[in-house]
Amino acid sequence: MKKLSILSALIIFSINLFSQINYSSTENTSKTNAFFFNEYLDFNSNINFTEDLNEKAKNYRQLFDLPEQFPAIEITISNNPTAGYYFLNRMSQSPAIFRYLIIMDTLGFPVYYQETDPEQLVINFELQETGYLTFWDQSDTVYFEMDSSYNITNSYGAKNGYDADGHEIIVLEDGSYWLMIYDTQMVDMSQIVPGGQENAYVTGIVIQHIDVFGNVLFEWNGWDHFEITDGDPAIVNFLALGIDYVHGNAMDFDFDGNLLLSSRNLSEITKINITTGDIMWRWGGTQNQFEFIGDSVMFSAQHDIRYMGNNKYSLFDNGWGNNVKFSRAVCYELDTIEMTATLISDYNYFDEMLFSPFMGSNYHGDENESVVGWSINQQRHVLTEYDSLGNVLLEMMSVDTGGLVSYRAVKHLWETNAIAFNQDEYYIDEADVDETISMEFEFTNTSTEVFLLNGFNSSDLAFSLLELLPISVSPSETLTLNLLFSPNEEKAYTSAISLFTDNEQKRIAKQFRVNTAVVTSLNEIIALKPEFKLSPNPANNSVLITANNNSTIYNIEVFSILGEKVISETIGGTNQYLLNIENRKQGVYIVRLETSNGVVSKRLLIK
Repeated sequence: MKKLSILSALIIFSINLFSQINYSSTENTSKTNAFFFNEYLDFNSNINFTEDLNEKAKNYRQLFDLPEQFPAIEITISNNPTAGYYFLNRMSQSPAIFRYLIIMDTLGFPVYYQETDPEQLVINFELQETGYLTFWDQSDTVYFEMDSSYNITNSYGAKNGYDADGHEIIVLEDGSYWLMIYDTQMVDMSQIVPGGQENAYVTGIVIQHIDVFGNVLFEWNGWDHFEITDGDPAIVNFLALGIDYVHGNAMDFDFDGNLLLSSRNLSEITKINITTGDIMWRWGGTQNQFEFIGDSVMFSAQHDIRYMGNNKYSLFDNGWGNNVKFSRAVCYELDTIEMTATLISDYNYFDEMLFSPFMGSNYHGDENESVVGWSINQQRHVLTEYDSLGNVLLEMMSVDTGGLVSYRAVKHLWETNAIAFNQDEYYIDEADVDETISMEFEFTNTSTEVFLLNGFNSSDLAFSLLELLPISVSPSETLTLNLLFSPNEEKAYTSAISLFTDNEQKRIAKQFRVNTAVVTSLNEIIALKPEFKLSPNPANNSVLITANNNSTIYNIEVFSILGEKVISETIGGTNQYLLNIENRKQGVYIVRLETSNGVVSKRLLIK
């Protein structure tokens, strides 16, 4: 067998793969990695992107102040999803469709995005157990690491002359890491199957464990353990010139520390002893050793194997080998004594015949929630979050023709350390309808560079920022800013407040939450105490003071927030008075009235 360059093999395999499924395909470039759906727009060509969807896309980008090329989504279901942020990457092979790394909150607001080079593929955006982020860069065939301020801090590559594959990396606390390698060799397939090509390009798999110094601690070669004919015949054409018979796409560790490998084109999960290299068991595919219980549809072309604990395992079943093709997120309980695999959950959209032929994920969080990344499908599903009982907590859909096709969709508790607030959550315990309240908070630039604060977003329009943006914030500088709350109806308010720096290519944002008590109306309390109304509020030149409850105004005093008296006026007795505040500095003031029914005060915001 003759070893070939990885890029040559990928071209051959890509041509072979797309010829199997009869989707229209253009010429594949030399940098196309085999597992990517090179022409997914053709696959999605039957989607009906109506004017309504185009309008939704426009509104989404305007709401969150996003560039017009950013992938637009809508949250169609939101039912108290768990805390955290969704990690996505927008993939594309078309130069007209921009690629992004994305971290998005449960409201659809991107707290981070980074446009990536249109000439290269950047995928598999993940949070490692070290607390660092990683992604794979096609042009360098390495993984890059970012810290919590999104600075590149490290890179991870394969050793012994190999290139790292982009499907999975696991970085451990000790700095060592595990990754996969696609290894292509020339094979005379005519000696293996009748009608096989004499000079076939066959791609196998190699797995490496590499320490922090770059030493290979363990190397496992799939050529020594898998037969080429182990490939799933529903996926692999053994008569083709290019054959990718393994196609590893995910790794995880089992309860005993040994390795779990998901191989798409074997339709198999393999457990590998990381000391001896021996295969411990094979689940699924042509060499299956398990009896499936409660599942009449064996998984095929699967992705994202994960050990959940208590002998439970999850994966994303693409369903390529089904007679009726549909995809699902499944969990099984394995008994490795009786060799049974019992289905315990199955999340799917069978009624929609949702089929994701490539990629996909099935992430499980600390609260037993499941986040299913649907990857590429005609129905525009991006991700669905389920609770432990299978109830939908959140549904995210794509709403523009470019779509949001992500290799995986996972969820993590995450915060950038580029900026900081003095609190993560604030509470406003008293407010009236049509009153404006100012709440101070501190904003600190914790990075080593100037932070251009040029963006503010609130999930509820009752909240706004007093200060005008942009503001340049020096390293380690702390600003005191004012959040304005102007309720217009009787209810309890809650809002995600985001402050950020961004441009067309990148955004770095951080959020805090604000909750309020139930806002009351003046009409409900007017009989209990003397009251008055300030209109407008906020104001800039003058403010109309109107007394309520048959009160008469005699004296007006205005104090700054520091207690300094800045206005004092005595009037002859009226229930309405126009107060001149022209040339007063912007900020929060206290208006104090002496009336026929007593003394009363109210906040006034001068802008």
